[in-house]
Amino acid sequence: MPNLPKPRRRPWQPPRQNNAPQTGRKVKNPFYQTMPWRKFRAGQKEIAIEQSRKIMEEIIKEGKPLPPAFEKLQPLCAECLKGTPFVKKKYTAARVLDHIKPINPKDAYNTAGGRFGEPLSPDNVQWLCDTHHAKKSGAEHLFHSKR
Repeated sequence: MPNLPKPRRRPWQPPRQNNAPQTGRKVKNPFYQTMPWRKFRAGQKEIAIEQSRKIMEEIIKEGKPLPPAFEKLQPLCAECLKGTPFVKKKYTAARVLDHIKPINPKDAYNTAGGRFGEPLSPDNVQWLCDTHHAKKSGAEHLFHSKR
């Protein structure tokens, strides 16, 4: 078996440490690692793909060219689909199942008298693209950090 060349370390990068703590995105709420959430997310994805299929069929019936988001069937961003009077509706692939009303970070199933949303309610989730998810999460973070 041939030996592959070792990747070079770039001089501006610090040397890698194998036992270094994790950097980058960390999941803050352990609820997102549970099986009920994973099963719920998979079910919501199937529903969203079926909705995408219906939208794709409507576009084909109208005789319009298919946007790139339909290259493979996947959920579409709820915010991009809304559009506004100034910005027309877009078809963007969604990657994140987001809670409309945030869940309790300490105990996901405790709604704290309506302050937090239900974690496994289909009415409290929406699919978002990375751009809209970043905007919404940033706004929520600012709101909750001021309280």
